[in-house]
Amino acid sequence: MDKKTKKYSEEELAIGIIFKEFRISKGFSQLEAAGNEISVTHLSNFENGKTVISTNHFLNILQNINVNMFEFQNSLNQYFQKKDLLLFNIEMADAFAEKNVSKLRMITEDCIKN
Repeated sequence: MDKKTKKYSEEELAIGIIFKEFRISKGFSQLEAAGNEISVTHLSNFENGKTVISTNHFLNILQNINVNMFEFQNSLNQYFQKKDLLLFNIEMADAFAEKNVSKLRMITEDCIKN
């Protein structure tokens, strides 16, 4: 019997990824980051996109690694901007390699609109 895994949105998964980057960059272990708030296993699953955690737990573990919400939100925004830029570059490169002028024109027009 296959074990069904819950699918989370890209935004939900990004929160765990960014948290892990902060935790590591600030030199905290998973045990220190989890503190008395959640288990180390739960934190590991959160950081690796296997689960999400409640807002209350999230805010408390952010405090455990000395990160405020403004700092976290800024990094999350940058994460999505980089991802959008990478996707744009891939689409442009594909259209250029295919010599697809109409696709290049469409991508450029979308950029101008946004």
